[in-house]
Amino acid sequence: MLSDHPEFEGFPKQTIKFLKGLRKNNNKEWFTKHRAAYDEYYVPVAKAFAAEMGTALKKISPDVNCEPRVGGSLFRINRDIRFSKDKTPYKPHMDMWFWEGGTKSMETTGFFFRLAGTHVIRGAGIHCFSKEGRSRFLDAVDSTEGSKLARAIAKLEKSGFVVGGDKLKRVPREYDADHELGELLKHKGLHVSREIPHSGDLHSKKFIVECVKDYRAMWPVSRWFVENVLLP
Repeated sequence: MLSDHPEFEGFPKQTIKFLKGLRKNNNKEWFTKHRAAYDEYYVPVAKAFAAEMGTALKKISPDVNCEPRVGGSLFRINRDIRFSKDKTPYKPHMDMWFWEGGTKSMETTGFFFRLAGTHVIRGAGIHCFSKEGRSRFLDAVDSTEGSKLARAIAKLEKSGFVVGGDKLKRVPREYDADHELGELLKHKGLHVSREIPHSGDLHSKKFIVECVKDYRAMWPVSRWFVENVLLP
C-alpha cells in the first residue's frame, strides 16, 4: 500500500509561517484563504513526522501506538469551543499523541508532541487519571514503587524538564498530611515535559534524533505508569 504522505525531511519553513500566521489571525476567513498551505505544509508533513516518530518510539517502548492520521496520533486543528470562553476556532500549533495501552485516551500514558510557531514541547505521562487509574496511582506511590517515580522525576528536573498535571490543594485525606511523597499524591494527572525554542535541526531529518533523545530521557516516568497504573 502506498503511503499518503512523503518521507519526513524536517518541517518546512512554510509550516512555521502558517502556524505563526494562524496565531495572529485565528479566524475562519484567514484559514480559508490559507487552506492550501494547511493542505500542503501542515497535514502531509505532520503525517510523515508522526509515522517516523512512531517507528523511532517503538525502539524505546515496543507497545507504543502510532496512527499517522488526523484523528489518530494527530490532533485536529479545529478547537472544541462549545464549553470554552475562548471562541477562537483553531489551534495555532500542531499536536500529536503516541499512547500506551489498547485504547487511545489522555487517561493513559504516552508521549506528547507540540510544534508551535516559536517553540517545541515534548512530554510524557498521563494528562488526567481515570477514577480507577488514580486509585492505582495512589496505591503505587504509597508503596515502595513511589520512591522510584520520585527519583525518575528528580533526575529529569535536574536536566531542565518540568512536572505538570492538575493537583489537589491538599494530600488526600486517606494519607498522612506529612507523607514524604505528599506532593505526588496530590496529582490528578502527572506528566513531565520540556519546552525549547526551535533548533536548526527542526528543518532536517536530524529533528527525529533530537526528539528521541528527550523521549528516551522521559521514558522511565512513562514506564512507571505502564507498570503501575495501566490496567492489564
